[in-house]
Amino acid sequence: MKPRIGLFFGSFNPIHRSHVIVATALQQWAQLDHVRLVLTPHSPNKSKDDLLEDQERLTMVEAALAGMDNLKVERIELTLPQPNYTIDTVRALMDREPDCDFVLLMGADNLLGFAQWKQSEDILKCLPLLVYPRPHYPLPDDSPWHNHPRVTLVPGKAMERSSSNIREALKSGASIQGEVHDTVADMLHNKGHYTQE
Repeated sequence: MKPRIGLFFGSFNPIHRSHVIVATALQQWAQLDHVRLVLTPHSPNKSKDDLLEDQERLTMVEAALAGMDNLKVERIELTLPQPNYTIDTVRALMDREPDCDFVLLMGADNLLGFAQWKQSEDILKCLPLLVYPRPHYPLPDDSPWHNHPRVTLVPGKAMERSSSNIREALKSGASIQGEVHDTVADMLHNKGHYTQE
């Protein structure tokens, strides 16, 4: 039986506890062998403002996942041509590991814009999609993803926490205790990340 592996893409700028909670919840719900957090150097759909260097974010993801067997870091996008498009990464992974079955994981906020992703329907031909709820991002009634055979909306507690909230807290000097892994918090504070305009 082929291993089933979840792919959870993100810039992880920075990685926070909800990333880990959602990845774990989807891994358990779908009974995946493990989930890989795919570090994206830069999403074509997002600004580079406040984006830390790849290695800084990679180090924090590794720290946040230390000792967890169900979650791993996937570095493939660091080696691929930029900008990174999910369809290209998925095909590269399928070529690299033909004996694995991959499943795409995302939050409901990303699903709202999924139709505008490069070759979104081709992505779904390659692998199914599991979507975790996010507060304030209900799926519109006319969404093409309702009842799509390759898209599953997974029940779960919606997570309020976001990377942008963490960055704003650091800029304002507010506490991020409990929002990120302790080691990640130490890295953020010691290097003064996101505190400069």
